[in-house]
Formats: sequence, structure tokens, C-alpha cells
Amino acid sequence: MLDAGSAPRRIGGLTIFEDHADPLLFYVLPEIPRVVANPSPALSLLLFRGDQAGAMLHFESQLAPTQEQLDLVRDELTEQGQAPRLHRPDWRDGTVRVAGWLDADELGPVSLNVGTPSLIGDPSSIVAARLDQHGAALAEQALRGGDALPTVLLFQLEFLGLGGPLGIEAEADVQSIFDHFSVEGAAKAPFGKARLAKSWEELVNNGLIRLEVIDESGELEGRRAEALSRVGQELVSNMFTPMPPVQMPRVREDGTAPPYELSFRLVDRREELTTTARWSFRERAARRITHHAAASLIGILGDSPVDDHISYVDLGTPSREIVVRAEPELAELAIATLDVELRLEEPEAPPSEEPTDEPEATPEPEPAEEEAEFAVMLDPETLEATLALQRDPGQPLWYRVRARFDPERTRADDRQTEWTLAHGGLVVVSPRRLFPQRELTVVAGHLELDWLDHIEVVVQPPDPEEPPRSVMLSGEQRTGRASFPAAGEQPLTLTTHYRGREGEPSRSDEPFTVPASEELAVIDGPFGPSLRVLVARLPRPGLLSAVTEFELSHEDWTQTASVSFDDPSPTTATQTVVLRRLRDTPDEYRHRTTLIFDDGRTEVGTWASSDKPSLVIGADGPSAVHRTQVLVLGGGPNARGSFLIELVLSAGNVTTSALIEGDATQAELVLVAPEGSAAVLTVREITNTGHTHEQQFSPPPAMTVLPPKP
Repeated sequence: MLDAGSAPRRIGGLTIFEDHADPLLFYVLPEIPRVVANPSPALSLLLFRGDQAGAMLHFESQLAPTQEQLDLVRDELTEQGQAPRLHRPDWRDGTVRVAGWLDADELGPVSLNVGTPSLIGDPSSIVAARLDQHGAALAEQALRGGDALPTVLLFQLEFLGLGGPLGIEAEADVQSIFDHFSVEGAAKAPFGKARLAKSWEELVNNGLIRLEVIDESGELEGRRAEALSRVGQELVSNMFTPMPPVQMPRVREDGTAPPYELSFRLVDRREELTTTARWSFRERAARRITHHAAASLIGILGDSPVDDHISYVDLGTPSREIVVRAEPELAELAIATLDVELRLEEPEAPPSEEPTDEPEATPEPEPAEEEAEFAVMLDPETLEATLALQRDPGQPLWYRVRARFDPERTRADDRQTEWTLAHGGLVVVSPRRLFPQRELTVVAGHLELDWLDHIEVVVQPPDPEEPPRSVMLSGEQRTGRASFPAAGEQPLTLTTHYRGREGEPSRSDEPFTVPASEELAVIDGPFGPSLRVLVARLPRPGLLSAVTEFELSHEDWTQTASVSFDDPSPTTATQTVVLRRLRDTPDEYRHRTTLIFDDGRTEVGTWASSDKPSLVIGADGPSAVHRTQVLVLGGGPNARGSFLIELVLSAGNVTTSALIEGDATQAELVLVAPEGSAAVLTVREITNTGHTHEQQFSPPPAMTVLPPKP
């Protein structure tokens, strides 16, 4: 989703926003609207000759980037990494207005109609102005002579962005906090809420509660205070018991008692508390962002011939052609048909329903007149209709729209608008504005997606007979949208299903509700960071096979895995096992190893618990695993002018080595040594000239980077 929490870039007249999760996805916002050209500019000036001289100015504008701008953005972003993917923002609302000559009081149009912008694809809008004789002459001169037409077109659009993400990790030393309150006498004396709230800040200063800000964007102090308040609430529920105050408040003269604060007393059960507790807070919010774009109408025809856009008509025989057009969004809004009624006379107000004692008068028959009301029907296949009427081109036009929804997709009732006044010969109907639907954007938050095939989010509207919508999320598609033409103002119900890849677990969340005021639902998932354990098998005489089983359990969740070593080679072999776990669960796991020897013996070990990131099989005593990955920058030894790079990892009297040759750029070393021994990484680079450069790292970091040669 568009990341509004980071500053945008500006490249070639375009504003560029990044995505909150995908580093290769960017959102492009043009800053200058243009007249639609397909291929020539979509502008026409119809000049009227006769007693009612004047003109009708009509053009279609669009806020869209040019191909040259998109190529420039791609080239510049590609220089910084891989080829980017350019998308448009999630437009939600907007307006278009005309400023300058066309809306000036001293020289304004007879009538002006600015169509609401279409939000499908690149925003576009229709502008139609009825000009008098002087305005028509000025507009024609501006187009023919190239003089400036002092008019500015202004787009004001809103789009949805993910702003202000903030991450806070909290950890509390629970038993030390218990001792702190015991020393202060809380075991016997009650503490009030205000005193407890102040104590949490003191415990932060003393280091008993540790707060780490993961992402400092957004309103930091307020979020930090909120996170500390949540930590305090859980600590109170675990180690305090509520109790009334020691002294009851004094009764007032009127027989009532003032309100008093509930107190808390420390319970005497330190041995039942966990040693430490951890919390993770991820706060983010979707907000609407306003984007402004403006352009003057100077030189809007470019190289297009002027006579292709200016035409004349005599008003001796009044005629009028009306075009009714709907934006291409009917199928998306589940609208089967649009019935558009048009009237050339102002509709009468509906009659009053108040009762009267006077008898109804018999209406006089009116003389027959030419029909003044018309209707057209539009559908997803027919988005435009044309009517030819014998009417004055300057005569106003009223219309109203009735939407009939597809019964196979929604149970929404038909909806109808009020009568609306239109000018000119074009009526643009925007179903999205006239009949807005409920839309919910679903975003995959901070959770691992590499082992999930997909996430299915089932969104159920308030009406149980309304069909639900399913939104599919994955590593390639982290956002999705569910739309409901008839969701109303009631909350939506979301049920999330996490489907693991082959060999991976799956899980479903309990349904939860999203209020009607929310437009965004962030799915963080029930899973915490995966637990990765490096298993090292030492060489052992007569050993044919070694199988290690793993189990991670917490309440109703059990995850099992195993690794097998079937190669009885005399070198140390390593494998990594990954255990998926729920959020806020401990890192402790159980393991058991079975050894099979070439003489037929089988040794089945006992189950043991551990929280270490590595496990050694076949060690004679306590062992430690030293692991480092070496990364060579600059394209490997060949690009550095070297013959090879030798890597030696040693600890105590145990060593292991590796070579980086040719165009290779990385290698990994794993060493099992007696516990407590210090590890040293020695890097020897032999150049093509025969010189040797040596350097050591003690202890080596998990990632050892060799910078390129100057």
C-alpha cells in the first residue's frame, strides 16, 4: 500500500511515493493535468451564428503522466536497484474546478458545467461552457492567434495512504518488579492507580522495563505512552489484586459519598510469576491525502490544426444533440443497468401530502405538446447514448438516474437520485459518486509470507444473505480490496485463513469486526518470527545415520520438524530446521536424537528442552557452534585482481576452512568447538602478483563484509 509516512520524490514533474512493503513498487502522481489527446486534443469550440450568437466550449481533461515521464522515472529508479513497477494511487474522492476568465464575474460564461472526475484509471473530467457573443470571440481569437486564454484547470484529489507507522518492543523483568514493589511495602500497603502509573515510568528509568522504538515515524511520545500504559495494565493484572481503599470517604451532608479510587495490593506469589515478559506493539493508520494539480489552458491545441476543433452552426432551425455517458465502472459496482431520465422543462415539486377539506378540482385538459421527457438505459456493454432533439441549444436540461443492481451479486435495492440541472449537450453520469459503495482495503502487515502460500480474508457484510467477498493476499500481492454495494453503516466481519505451503502449517483466526468508519484492515497474523535452529553433526566412527526430531508446543499449537544426516562423512555436516510459532510464545523447543550405527545398534535419546539457536550431535562434552558468512564486495577475487581468498575459522584446537575463487562472492563457515573457546576468523587474500594480505576478526560477526579494493 502507498507509504505516506516517508517523504515522496519528484522526478520529471511527477511525485513518486514508495510502497509500505514492496521495495520495487512505486506510485506515480502527475502534477499537471492535460487535455486528452487521442490522438488530437479533445477540445471543440462550437460557434453560433444568428440572433443568439455565442459559442459552446467543450474539452476533456485528464491527470495522467506522459510516456516520456514514465520512461524517465523507470531509468532513474533502475539506476538505484532493480527495475521498478509503477502504479497509480488508490483514488478515493476528488473535485475539478475552473479558475480565471471562465468564472470571472465581469466576463463569465452564460453557463458552466464541470464534470466530476472519474476515478477509474487516470482521473479525467469534462468541462463545458456556454459563452456569449463576446466570450465566443475571445475564445476563437485565443485558439487561432495563440493568445493566452487566462483560465486554469484545478484538480483536487484524495487517495488512501498508510501513514505514521510506529513499532515499539517492550520487555519487563517481572520478578525484579515484584521485588521492587515488595521493598516499597506494596505487599501490605495499597497502591492507587495514579501511583502505579507513575511507577511504570520509574521502572523504565531503572531498566526494569525496556522500551525499544523500532520505527520512529509518526507521533512518537503519544504512542510510547500508550504502549507503556498497556504494559502496565498487564503487569497489574498479573501481580496485583484490587481492593477498596483503607479509609472510606466521608459522607456528605446530603447523605451521598464522593467517588473514591480503587486501590491495588501486591499478591504474595512471586514464585508463580514468569522471569520476563515481552510485548510487541505495531501501530499504523490509513489516512486520506489530498493531491493538487493545476495547469493553464495556454497552447492546449499544440500542433493540432485549429480548424479541426472550431465549427459553426446557424440557429435558424434550433436543434440539439444530447449525449449521455456513464463512467466505465458499472460492472465493478454490481450495477446491471442505469436508467437516465431527461427533461427539457424544470420538474415540478412533489405535491403536498397534507389532507384538505376542499374538494379536488377537476384539472382542465392541457393542449397537446411535443414530448418534453426522455429516457435512456445504459449498461456495462452500452455506456453512451445519443438523443437528437428539436430544441434551443441554450435551453437547460434536467436529469435523474436510477441504478438497478445485479441480483446475482448483491441484494441491494434500486436507488434513485434527485433531479439535477445540466448545461451543454453532454451529461456525464458517475455511478461511483451517485451510488457510493462500501469499500474495505485489506493489507498484510508485519508477518512472514515466505512460507505461506496465501492468506484468504473472508469479508462478510451485515446482511447474512449478502454474499461475502474473499480477498487473497500473498508475498506478491500484499493488499486487496473488498467492495459492497449494500453494506450500509453496520460493521463488517472478517475471518482470516492462513494457508501454508506444502509441509507448512495452516491456521484460521477467530472472526473480528471492522467498524463502518474504518477503510483499512491490517492483518498481522497470529504468528511470531520463525524459530531457526542450526543442527551440526560431528563425525563419529561407525555412525550410519542420525535423525533429530523437534517439537514446539504452546496451548493448542504444536509444530514438529526433523532433520536427517545419512552421509557418514568424516567432516562436520550442518542443516537448519525452521519451526513456526505463535506470537508472544517462548523460544523454547524440545528435541530428541536417534543414532543408528553400522553394527546394528540404535541409540534413542531422551527428549530435552532448549532455547539455543544451535544444536550439536555427537559431541563428547559441552560444545558451541560458531557460524559466520563472508561476503566479498566488488565482484569476487577476479574483479579484485586476486587469485583466491582463503578463509580459516578456528576456536581452541578446532579449525575449518573455505576458499572463494573466480567470480564467487560469498562463503559460509560453521565450526563446532568446546564451549567457552573464542573464535577467530583469518582471511588471507592472495593477489595475482603473488602478495598475500591477511586480516583477522575476533570474534567474527555473523556477516563479515570485505569491502572492495580502492
